[in-house]
Amino acid sequence: MRKPVFILRQSESTLSAIIIPTLDRPATSDRSRLQAWSQWFIQPAVLIRVVLYATTLIYLRTALFDYVYDDSLLITLHPWMESWKQFPQFLTHSFWGFMEVPRTMDYYRPLVSLVLAMIRHLLGPAPAWFHLAAAGLHILATYLVYRLAFETIGDKRVAAIAAGFFGLHPTRVETAAWISGISDSLSAVLFLASMILYFKARNDTTGRKLKYHAISTLLLLLALFSKEAAIFAPILIAIYEFSSANARFRDRCLASLRAALPFLAVTALAISARSLLVHNQLGQGMRQVPLKTTIFSAPTTIVWYLGKQLWPSELSVQYPIKLVFTLSLVKFVLPLILVLVSTVGVAWAVRRKPIGIFFASWFVLMLAPVILYVVVLQEHDRYIYLSSVALCIGIAYLVDHLRILGAHTQGAALLLLFALMAGLTLKYESYWDNDMALSTRAVQIAPANPKALEYHADTCVFLGQYAKAEAFARSVIGPNQDPEGWYILGNVLSSEQKYTEAREAYQTASKLWGGHNLMATLGLAGVDLNVGKGDEAVEIYREQLRRTPNRAFLHGRLASALKAVGKSEEAEKELAIQKSLQKTPS
Repeated sequence: MRKPVFILRQSESTLSAIIIPTLDRPATSDRSRLQAWSQWFIQPAVLIRVVLYATTLIYLRTALFDYVYDDSLLITLHPWMESWKQFPQFLTHSFWGFMEVPRTMDYYRPLVSLVLAMIRHLLGPAPAWFHLAAAGLHILATYLVYRLAFETIGDKRVAAIAAGFFGLHPTRVETAAWISGISDSLSAVLFLASMILYFKARNDTTGRKLKYHAISTLLLLLALFSKEAAIFAPILIAIYEFSSANARFRDRCLASLRAALPFLAVTALAISARSLLVHNQLGQGMRQVPLKTTIFSAPTTIVWYLGKQLWPSELSVQYPIKLVFTLSLVKFVLPLILVLVSTVGVAWAVRRKPIGIFFASWFVLMLAPVILYVVVLQEHDRYIYLSSVALCIGIAYLVDHLRILGAHTQGAALLLLFALMAGLTLKYESYWDNDMALSTRAVQIAPANPKALEYHADTCVFLGQYAKAEAFARSVIGPNQDPEGWYILGNVLSSEQKYTEAREAYQTASKLWGGHNLMATLGLAGVDLNVGKGDEAVEIYREQLRRTPNRAFLHGRLASALKAVGKSEEAEKELAIQKSLQKTPS
């Protein structure tokens, strides 16, 4: 639109006005445009869409990734995956029960095995299908974090921010980009859905309370058959009911018990089913908790996990071992003080807020088993997947308070945080493309971690790079004669069928370890059989059985060695003992 502009012009005797037409310019400044954009971006409907679209785009490319780490063992080499007729084995055995040598830590997760088996039989063994399932479960979990936060807090913006922190955080890569990480995301999806329906039932005014409760308990049962962390559901519900009740102590206790009772019954059912159905020995590590080391390592471990959530750098499938064996100012006292101060601060902040108490308890309970078994489990990103839900909601609640600084500040801060997390996630995700990239990264981050070293050497052997594997093993041995290096060298040489050299390597490793390393002695017995030293192999197995007589697989190994030296009757006796131990419920 043209606006008239009047100017004065002086003539010889009079003043006159002339009209000059001009173009109207928009009055909106850059600052107001930024404010308008920020207001648009922080709308809950926009935020949650940005989060879900970004999470989908980030993990969609994992469909091009290969099997890595334990994936092949769980899918292509798993004997019970070959036929539908073998599916009942998933119900009657532990997660790793198909392996001859039991793992230190083993679990009962039949639903995870069934999901993997169904994908293989319905869609085929191509890694892409499994990666799409893993990514899809993580995206669904991200959405359910949004729903849970909204159901509990009632603020869609906080819920969307929490979903963003959960879905885009780099430490979720281990669960979303790794096929074997499905156990965490599947359990999280079921557990989150169960808790959402619990709160829906609690707040329902439409007569659907019983329906919501029934579905909630069913989902909890499925979550318990996916991962053990779901066992804390009754405790969380009891804590919330107790803290939110406005009554006498006795009445609050009764209200808590009534609310938690259906979930407690389902949990008891899952535990009973496991006890009755599982007919193989679970990992010994679940019964062996070195109390002193666990206590000394707990503060450092807690600080480490929190640190990775706040500053997710140097991520890897394996990390440097951080166990603390003695009282230390830097490794025990200072982390303990930090943990105690943080605990007091959080307790004060949520002291009169039932939802705050609920999520604080969520974080503590979900992280507790990881701390309890840190000596065996070590640190891994996937172990904080479910507990991080509470942390993300808490951080989102704090970040939402940035709105007091203005919409443009809050919008810019959120965009920066989400973009930074997405960039770090994309960068770290690329290491999960194949075993060589992932194992090389593991050795780079944790050069003294035996699992990282063995993983890299095994990858080289699998790819037929024997010379590279040998060179790597000798570099690990180094001038300090590291027994782990000798053990890795024995594995490499045995794969090359250089049994005489492999025997020497295993003997050296066993000697340096004081003869107490099971895997080194088993490797030595294996090559003894291959070089015709059956009697020596028999004696090795007998010595191991004198130390741990209830290990079924050792009786099986001894039976094979006895057959090799012509002692068939003794071999039959050992096989009978093995079968007897395998049928003993855990």
